[in-house]
Amino acid sequence: MFYWVSKLGVMKYVYYLPNQARPWRFKKSVNGRIVIRNFITKKEAEDYSRSFLVAKATKGAESFFVGEADRKLLADLRQICGTEVDLREVARFWKRHYKPGTEQAVSCEAAFEAFMKWIKNSGRAERTIKTLETTKRKFLKRFSSELVSKIGKDEILSWVNALPIAPRSKKNHIGNITNFLNWCKIAKSWIIDVPKIDERLLPISAKDPVHIWTLEEAEYAIRHIEKHERPYLAHYVLRMFAGLRTSEASQMRWEWIDFDNRKITVPAHVCKTRDAWVILPEFCPATVWEWLLPLRQESGAVHKPAEKARTRIANACQWKPNVLRHTFATMHVALYGDEAKTIFATRHTNVATLRAHYKGVNQTRSDAEKFFALRPVL
Repeated sequence: MFYWVSKLGVMKYVYYLPNQARPWRFKKSVNGRIVIRNFITKKEAEDYSRSFLVAKATKGAESFFVGEADRKLLADLRQICGTEVDLREVARFWKRHYKPGTEQAVSCEAAFEAFMKWIKNSGRAERTIKTLETTKRKFLKRFSSELVSKIGKDEILSWVNALPIAPRSKKNHIGNITNFLNWCKIAKSWIIDVPKIDERLLPISAKDPVHIWTLEEAEYAIRHIEKHERPYLAHYVLRMFAGLRTSEASQMRWEWIDFDNRKITVPAHVCKTRDAWVILPEFCPATVWEWLLPLRQESGAVHKPAEKARTRIANACQWKPNVLRHTFATMHVALYGDEAKTIFATRHTNVATLRAHYKGVNQTRSDAEKFFALRPVL
């Protein structure tokens, strides 16, 4: 949704993003490359738009991608070598013969701190910053005091393969490290080459087994939470009887739950889609409302369990990954006999995705009816 800041079009590259931590965005194409910056306030976006137009008029388009010191160096090279010399050949000669001196002896810790400072000042999304902070913490635990110019492909592969995380997470960390090293090369000249990591050398992502609770296991879990962990009951009810993902239920707020019209809205920035997810009453069994009504609050976050509480509940209820959402979807299909309706209830992309996750898992209609007939006792 574009927001025109000026009738004259001076600020026409600024527009508003709803449901974003930094809702004001500046976006402009310069010589085939996109300049994007996000800002918290409209004034910050306007100020950057003005400085953009001034810089483009006075310094040229390359000023947005090449720093002032680099532009001066480029001008010196042209003066020394002449305009007829191919500067790409000059760069190749430099690459072959240049060796980092003491001024390039930067530790990984110092380099990553500088990189994160640049990222935060560049208006990146909070989710991006949080992901990079996680990679930074894991990376510096292994390479903190080592020189960034000495880190090679083998060292990076050894580090990431030793991490006790899923294969997909390892690939994400490799992507973040590659971005960090590219910045070290292009922005700071701290390294000559970026190690090329062949993702085929990383572990292959294996499909996680689908875990489904039986009716007895589901009843035991919800009764245990109702009796012993009541402050977190609403969080688990949204996951068990409304099909929300763990990340979505952890960010839910009471004002997004419409008790009068029986609708649950999951904003776009919470469910990671381009538009909000609205769970209508025809796709959500009435059970969820009977559980939520006694817990109802006017506003504020739905209380989520901390790590110790999650561990305590998991140990008591024989917890398995995504078991609540998988159980909900399986019971939903068994109850209604309509895969399309379950897709709307869980926001899967298509029937193939639903079948891939729940193929071969049989729940009877009788079990599904008993599951959605579970009512609060306390």
